[in-house]
Amino acid sequence: MIVTFDYTGSAINGTDYITGTIEVTIPALTTGTTFTLTGLDDLLVEGNELITVDINTVTNATEYGTQVQNLTIIDDDVAYILMSVNTGAIDENNGSATFTLFTSGDVIASTGIYVDLIYSGTAIDGVDYITGSVQVEILAGLTGATFVLTGLNDIIVEGNEVIQVDINFVTNGFEYGTQVQNLTILDDDAAQVVLSVNTGAIDENAGMATFTVYTSGDVTSVTGIVIDLIYSGTGTNGVDYITGSTNVTIAA
Repeated sequence: MIVTFDYTGSAINGTDYITGTIEVTIPALTTGTTFTLTGLDDLLVEGNELITVDINTVTNATEYGTQVQNLTIIDDDVAYILMSVNTGAIDENNGSATFTLFTSGDVIASTGIYVDLIYSGTAIDGVDYITGSVQVEILAGLTGATFVLTGLNDIIVEGNEVIQVDINFVTNGFEYGTQVQNLTILDDDAAQVVLSVNTGAIDENAGMATFTVYTSGDVTSVTGIVIDLIYSGTGTNGVDYITGSTNVTIAA
């Protein structure tokens, strides 16, 4: 007897399993024979898939009713997501860093993987750097995706600041452990203090001069700037003029 088969289902013959036998022969004077289907490993996250095997034709006999068997191929691939960054620090004046989200072991997703991100740290999103992406998609058929963070320039002396980027949630995949990357924004502002006076001479009888201390380029500081002063010259402090301030503060 010769028996031929059809293969259908969500699993693809020759891709998800070794090409199935199309025809088998039950030898004369025997009651049966066997054939084997073997799964083919891949790196595709596709979920479990089904093979449906159906008798198509029988020669020298007839099919008993409708003979169909289903076989499930159990997917062993999981999309675990990792995150990396190409640098640890950027300039605040338009410096940029590229972050990469990628699957462990180069596993490929059959559907898009959506990665939600949260930002924290001393740097403020939208103030110290251009507002970061809150969700990044790894497209179906790919193993990764990138996003960029770019510094925003200011004239504030604030010191270096840190952006902490953390994976918050993954749709159609899983975060691999805890994925966190830190990026430092390098402050390029310095408070250079300038001294000016509104006149070059005053009367000794209650004449007044106003001195101004200020930062070059209108740079501001997140902390107060304290300037210590010294007085010299032929005029004697407290005798020829009212004792001057020994220090002044430019408020934050």
